[in-house]
Amino acid sequence: MRLILLTASLLVSSFAHATAIKNIKVFYSNDIPVIQDLPLNGTQQLEVFNMDTKNNATAKLNMLMQQRHARKKKTDDYLISYSEAFDEVLNGPNWNGIYSDLELGSKAIEYAIRYQVKKTPAIVFNDSSVVYGVTSLKEAIRIYNNKGHTK
Repeated sequence: MRLILLTASLLVSSFAHATAIKNIKVFYSNDIPVIQDLPLNGTQQLEVFNMDTKNNATAKLNMLMQQRHARKKKTDDYLISYSEAFDEVLNGPNWNGIYSDLELGSKAIEYAIRYQVKKTPAIVFNDSSVVYGVTSLKEAIRIYNNKGHTK
């Protein structure tokens, strides 16, 4: 009987307290940012993902394409017109920023799928516990420490 009580108390104590935070991934959108209102210790890794980054980059690329296409109306062949416009964008000063944002946006989507993030804002602790709907890192850490494991 003592062994059962001791085992049960150990199980309760291990679930009552969250494991130490090693890494945090923050998922947010343009409309609902998450603020880092708490300094992290030197051992915690923080990654931040704006889930709108890919859409923002796509919108910028589309705007640049439309502007350049409008200037290329010398021909009625849209394939040639858009090919020339894209060539200008690809070799222009804005391409590196657009490309970087497309990469970052793709990474954000991949990580959201990997960690099964269903909505934003979401803060993932230790690649396994998710706190939803909180826009303060300090508050999310408090919730994680109190609940231990939220998903």
